[in-house]
Amino acid sequence: MSLRTMGALVAVEWKKLYRDIMNLIVLILMPVGLALIF
Repeated sequence: MSLRTMGALVAVEWKKLYRDIMNLIVLILMPVGLALIF
């Protein structure tokens, strides 16, 4: 496997991971934010 291919795969995995983490943060912060507002 070439370095470029590996880099592309890693980039794709990082994007997925990043999106999952963002979704998790939103899921955690949404109720907290709503609780603070109300």
